Amino acid sequence: MRESGTLERTGQAKACPTQQADLHSGGACFSLPFSVLYGNKRMKRRSFLNWGTAGLVALWSAVGVSLGAVVRFLTPSVFYEPPQTFKIGTPADFSFGPPTFLAEEKIFVFRDREKGFAVANAVCTHLGCTVGYFQSDERFHCPCHGSVFAADGAVQHGPAPRPLEWFEVTLARDGQLRVDKDRAVPASYRLMV
Repeated sequence: MRESGTLERTGQAKACPTQQADLHSGGACFSLPFSVLYGNKRMKRRSFLNWGTAGLVALWSAVGVSLGAVVRFLTPSVFYEPPQTFKIGTPADFSFGPPTFLAEEKIFVFRDREKGFAVANAVCTHLGCTVGYFQSDERFHCPCHGSVFAADGAVQHGPAPRPLEWFEVTLARDGQLRVDKDRAVPASYRLMV
């Protein structure tokens, strides 16, 4: 006869010793048969190994994904921008009069007979929209939020917080004009060629 609390494979209930009486059943303790608790199905060794292997595969997959996320987090997210110094062509490529807009670089190239070359940024200082130059009033207009800039880039009408930038333009050894967007210059800067 086994002590109380152990499972019996037989269908018979056995009484517990009095010192280990179950309080929930009014002092009497009975063991339930194994088949009542777990049914007639028992896990076989092969099923146990299959479930264990599946669990280990899931665990290692989760660890691998987590390590991949950690490695991705630790690598810097660098977005490589195009070079800020570039050549735009020879002086003969640009006509006198209204500025030439270079869409790829987002700049306006001004050429004046008396003053020379100047390069203005075509990006609005408010939210980065591309401004347009209107020959009729000789001003820059932003189509997004209505900012207006004078011919020298000064803000005439907001919401732009700062004037347009002017970039340094130099003559390279091969005779082409070179613009450096990393070097901002005053609006009065000109390159005489």
